[in-house]
Amino acid sequence: MSEKPEEFDVFLSHADEDHDIVSPLVNLLRFEYDLKVWYDDDKALMRGTLMESIDYGLKNSRCGVVIVSPTYVFKCGGWIGIERAALIRKEHKAHDRVFFPVWFTVTEAEVTQCSPSLATYPALTLREEREIELIAHQLAQLITKRQLPKKIDRHGEIEQLEEVNKIGEEGFDILIHLLANSDIGTRLTAIRKLGERQDPRAIQPLLRVIRQIKATSIVEIRADRDSYLLLVITTNALTNIGKTAVPALIQALKGEYWLVRWTALSALWKIEDPMIVLPLIAKLKDTHVDVRRDATYVLGDLGNLQAIEPLKKALSDSDERVRANAQDALNKILGKAELDEREDAMLRDLCTAARKPSGYLETVLSFQLFDPSNELKRDVARSLEYKGYIEITSKDFTLKLTKPKGYNYCMNLQTRHQ
Repeated sequence: MSEKPEEFDVFLSHADEDHDIVSPLVNLLRFEYDLKVWYDDDKALMRGTLMESIDYGLKNSRCGVVIVSPTYVFKCGGWIGIERAALIRKEHKAHDRVFFPVWFTVTEAEVTQCSPSLATYPALTLREEREIELIAHQLAQLITKRQLPKKIDRHGEIEQLEEVNKIGEEGFDILIHLLANSDIGTRLTAIRKLGERQDPRAIQPLLRVIRQIKATSIVEIRADRDSYLLLVITTNALTNIGKTAVPALIQALKGEYWLVRWTALSALWKIEDPMIVLPLIAKLKDTHVDVRRDATYVLGDLGNLQAIEPLKKALSDSDERVRANAQDALNKILGKAELDEREDAMLRDLCTAARKPSGYLETVLSFQLFDPSNELKRDVARSLEYKGYIEITSKDFTLKLTKPKGYNYCMNLQTRHQ
């Protein structure tokens, strides 16, 4: 008997660079308005390859939201173009309004240049980040087709906590004390504020919050709203503390409780420090399956060559999901599977142009590869940029290999030809 597919209220499409706008919007829709959101930054929603995960989300989402930013307009094609086309088709089939663009600091002319059809749809306008709460409320009403009360201040003494956060040392101590408050909203707000302070002294108190969440799996946590809120907000707070948190989080990877290890892994992934690769490789042998699953996913995303052999060994893991994630990770690192023929051909041209007679690969070489008036090549290049292989300069359409992903592709290509 096949597993019943998970259904979502909304699929959220965006450019990778807009994470700082999209993440708080997703949290508001999920936790203030109880909406199920498909969002590609949520590892728990990943199923197989990125394309398979996107297809799953598009197929099983009732509505779609597109965050149209300057970065989105510049990229325009690639995955975000595929997502946009699928969401527009969904609206046409539904004969109802289920597609909701949000324009973030873009003009009608800029949107039209990207996609004339996109510019014809009614859109919400986000002028600055502090309006995210208002946009979340408007989207929730459109998605549910109901008039909803504003829920932003539903939990906790948020205004008072804002004032507490402005106090120096005493304010820090008060926020630490509030981590044990009986009101979930007050606790969550205190956690957020500690993350915003970026004070490494908050790391151990935040990890204690995680230790208090008693569960045996991520699936179990996702079924309990308060536990899931605490996990997500605390992980984000640890990430916000930044690079000063890396040593303590690496140490937390060795913790006895599996969820502490999982949280440390998730926070380190978003901080992206070179020190984290070897500790994450060690997690491929973790005793808890959820930690191993996420370790394989994160290592594929980081794209470091040191992970290749350990990931090959993970292909023999007892868990099917770990094995699948390990194969996907290897495909990402080696530059296989996710590239179509046109993308592969363009990357090969880039590798050839970047290689010096000595065999040394010049990773920071920029050069004019194609005529920007050639729409097909421009779309291929934008797709490669979206997948993380190249960067495109906005002024003269020169292309530059990224490191490590573009660099790894060329190095592996060179090895295969030797």
